Amino acid sequence: MSLSLKDQLIKAGLLKGDKAASGAKTFAKAKSETRNAKGASLDAAQVSLANAYQAREAAERKERVEAQQRAETAARERKARKTQLKALIEGKALNLKDCEQIRHFEYGGKIRRLYVSCEQLVQINAGKLGIVQVDGRFQLLEASLVAQAQLLAPELVALHGIKAEPMASEIPAEYADPKFQVPDDLSW
Repeated sequence: MSLSLKDQLIKAGLLKGDKAASGAKTFAKAKSETRNAKGASLDAAQVSLANAYQAREAAERKERVEAQQRAETAARERKARKTQLKALIEGKALNLKDCEQIRHFEYGGKIRRLYVSCEQLVQINAGKLGIVQVDGRFQLLEASLVAQAQLLAPELVALHGIKAEPMASEIPAEYADPKFQVPDDLSW
């Protein structure tokens, strides 16, 4: 029958019988204690990490609720301004049916158009008339109403008070110098 390693070590005189048993126990005991110490520190770290995640989640939830409330408040204010604008221009629009002239203008990043009469086109270009969007339609209004609409809801004013291009006679002083003059016979 074969002897165990413990018995062989005792027989060889490398280990005494009593100390071998106690040495094995102390080694196992020390090993379990280190495991328990590591486990305790991991549990504390896990708890603090869990608390940090909960705090962050609560802060994000609070932020989302506040952002939603701000958006709802802004939507209510925008709706109220649109209602006031609609009441302001009720029946005062100068849009005509069967007009053939087209007045193009930029609104919302796109080129839009409105059919106007020849007289209205001249007045729009002179800044006496303006264009406001109400309920998805462009309304032609007098400049005073457009100015009131500008104060009430500036995002809905599509065209107001066009500044005419400077005339050729209004050349800035720095270009009056002859070396900056373009000859009449210049061909490109």
